Amino acid sequence: MAVDSKGNIVIGFNIEDTVEIGGLIFYPDPSMISVVKFNPQGLLLWHFDVQPQPGTMIHRPNKLNGLTIDANDDIYFGGYTIEGEVFGNDTVGETTNETGFEYLVKLTSSGDFDWLRYPDRVAANVFLNLGSSDSLITGIGYIGGFSEYGNTRIEQKQNAGFQDPYYVTYNTNGIFKDAQVLYGLQGDRDAGMVLSYDAIGNLYIGGAFNNKLLLGKDTLRSEGGLSDVFIAKYGSCRCPDTSNPDDTTGVRALHPGEANIELRIAPNPARTSVTVTLLAPRHLLSNLPALALIDINGRRVRDNINPSMMLDAGHGKAALAYRVDLSGIESGVYVVRAVANQWKVSGKLILK
Repeated sequence: MAVDSKGNIVIGFNIEDTVEIGGLIFYPDPSMISVVKFNPQGLLLWHFDVQPQPGTMIHRPNKLNGLTIDANDDIYFGGYTIEGEVFGNDTVGETTNETGFEYLVKLTSSGDFDWLRYPDRVAANVFLNLGSSDSLITGIGYIGGFSEYGNTRIEQKQNAGFQDPYYVTYNTNGIFKDAQVLYGLQGDRDAGMVLSYDAIGNLYIGGAFNNKLLLGKDTLRSEGGLSDVFIAKYGSCRCPDTSNPDDTTGVRALHPGEANIELRIAPNPARTSVTVTLLAPRHLLSNLPALALIDINGRRVRDNINPSMMLDAGHGKAALAYRVDLSGIESGVYVVRAVANQWKVSGKLILK
């Protein structure tokens, strides 16, 4: 279940028993998926259904395990499916696996099908939950073999019959961004189960593991070799937070140039206006990236803020200056974010 910015409620479920919603009757079919949307007063607005294909009923192929809503109130759901299943006007194609694997579907806020995503090649993985930031959608679950997404391949590292936690991230246009396995050591049922993004794009994931679990440079050990839970934080660039020397959650390299960009905010705290400066190698600022000001709920209170000037900073670097009017904005903590084609950078602003 999720609630959009207008207070509308979206629920996704498998039909395990006869259900009546807004005068509609859904009869038991464990392989049928339904997503329904209500207004804040509880009136049914629309429903989107996924029917299992003929001949696949015995396998119970479709499961909806997670649902989330992005900043534009578009809806995403995912879980487990098999080859040949139909979602909207798209069909799950051949992946070399007939036993089941992850899927992710996007619906518009009005309930229309937008896109379907699943691995190019796969052996045994399942999404157990979904989460979203302002521009990214992440599925989390467990992997028991391998998955391939274009040129990216991730693998379960334990012996056959075991499983590792993993996550996969797409942007809101359905473009694959990254995937990562959290390697279990001697655990037979390790899995990622919950996830959340904060206002500046840090990703938090949690789940269960047995015996040992490798997170970055850390190895977690469960008490007495029994089941235990974990929680991990990944920076917005999926890399170690260099401001914290104890952060060992590195999962991939920085985007090109990201480590060479500095964002400065002054004054901070601020009251009526603030100047934001981007300092970076000149070629990284050539497209004049715009700024956004985002509140703790992910809402953009200022968007498409263009720079007022560019200055030569010497040594091949340039500085872009942005003047941001804060009038009419409530006091609180905000994120200042700049995004270009190959990088993004954020900073925290306190408004008094």
